[in-house]
Amino acid sequence: MLRAHRLRHLGFAVGLVAALVPVAGRAMGQERAAPSLRVETDAEVPVRTLAATVDPLAAFFARYGVEVELAVADLHSIRLLPQLELGEPDDALGLEVGYHLWPLAQGLEGLFLGPAVALSVTSPGRAVRVLGALEGGYQVVWDGIVLAACVGLAADRDLTTQSAIRVRARVRLALGYAWF
Repeated sequence: MLRAHRLRHLGFAVGLVAALVPVAGRAMGQERAAPSLRVETDAEVPVRTLAATVDPLAAFFARYGVEVELAVADLHSIRLLPQLELGEPDDALGLEVGYHLWPLAQGLEGLFLGPAVALSVTSPGRAVRVLGALEGGYQVVWDGIVLAACVGLAADRDLTTQSAIRVRARVRLALGYAWF
């Protein structure tokens, strides 16, 4: 009888040790890694890094140009906008260079903020204007089609006449296409 009692205690002790070994292993950092929740069939979201757009609103003010924007690094892009302005008394050619910071974006999609500078010259070379701007907006890309809207402030000055600096609101739309 005493022997059966000891065997019962021995069985209980072996069971207790067997139950505690996995708990002790986890406490010492020997835990198995959790399985990945990623499914191999999940498609990667394409990141657009080059876009060409036009501003449909600018045509109402006789300004025509194609903006090219290139994502040079994560969250950063450079944009070039050559323009032709048809107006009185002279037509003008211009080039705008800008930078966009995309704080919540991937590629050229999402919220953006940035400065721009531009220089324009009238056709006979009688007037040279310089412009500085700060703008913010949002851009969406659906299967490569780009739609963007932005607002900001612009200040410009005619350098040939040394006119006063003119500050005005800036509103732009962009419609175009983006590539990888």
